[in-house]
Amino acid sequence: MSNVKATSVDLSWKPPSDGGAPITDYTVEYKATSQYRWIKAADGVSDTSYRVTDIVEGYDYEFRVAATNRAGTGTFSEPSKSVLVKEKIGSSVSSHSWLKF
Repeated sequence: MSNVKATSVDLSWKPPSDGGAPITDYTVEYKATSQYRWIKAADGVSDTSYRVTDIVEGYDYEFRVAATNRAGTGTFSEPSKSVLVKEKIGSSVSSHSWLKF
């Protein structure tokens, strides 16, 4: 994650293995750590980065991504490490697996 602001977070990730069919797009989801339900931030993201907006300052959030190719949408990545959303400078948090925030 980078560019963490009061109401947005910039995400970027490395594409997973495509299983032999090119990845066409990604689905990005997020949730407050105090919640159970994932919220779809975007579907059809064609790049390996996305700015999640409309989140609420002062809450911890987790993010995850799923890749889609002609075989369908794969499983979601492991959730990112949580990040407290607030105005700050130079934030960077890394996660695990193929998803790099």
